[in-house]
Amino acid sequence: MFNWETGLLVAVSVIVARWLPPIARWSLARRADPSDFKGWLCDRCDGLSLSSRKINRCSRCRRRLSVLQTGVQAVAGLAAMPVVMQRGATVEAWIHLLLIWLLILLSLTDLWTGLIPNCFTYTGIIVFFLFRIAFHPQPFTKYLLAFLVALGGLLFVGWVTEGLGGGDAKLLAMSAWVIGWPHVLVAFWLASFTACLYIGWKALRGQALGWKQALPLGPHLAVGVYIACLWGDHLLDWYLTWLVPF
Repeated sequence: MFNWETGLLVAVSVIVARWLPPIARWSLARRADPSDFKGWLCDRCDGLSLSSRKINRCSRCRRRLSVLQTGVQAVAGLAAMPVVMQRGATVEAWIHLLLIWLLILLSLTDLWTGLIPNCFTYTGIIVFFLFRIAFHPQPFTKYLLAFLVALGGLLFVGWVTEGLGGGDAKLLAMSAWVIGWPHVLVAFWLASFTACLYIGWKALRGQALGWKQALPLGPHLAVGVYIACLWGDHLLDWYLTWLVPF
């Protein structure tokens, strides 16, 4: 149900999202070469602090920054609305909003450089673990199982295929403390599905990805986690109905 309390949570999400692109850029500027960034700012305006007013950028970069921040705010607001309407103004809603902000942040860093900074994933794992000690709609053991399966499973897949980074495993493991078991499996399945759709779309446009060309999986994992946390039960019920005849 949408009321003034849930509306306030959506507004908070929109306000917080304004700072996500600068924070993402700031975290990467400390560890990546400026040439690694994929064309967000020009060379003269490359540096980015937490406050956009502190740097004199060219008009083109200021427009691009404004468009990016507005777009991220729109995504954060639209993503927050179903969550707060489903969960109300509760602690669980705040936990999911924090996850949404982190997923947007890590999607940006992955798209720009292919990096998912440990400072965010490790912090998220610790924070969500502490939250789940006190607040756990599922039994705590299910969240622990989801975390271990996500981290161990994706690290194993990455070791076997050499195509999945440790940052992706830690992103899903962090999210597992929020969405629990077995929704973490649904999230990974959805991420794989959307990644395949993206590859097919690129191929149809004549931009097929090479065999060893990197594919940022972070945004796909973020989409999978988001859908799983809202409609994971329905997707599982739908999927199991297909397995019943077998």
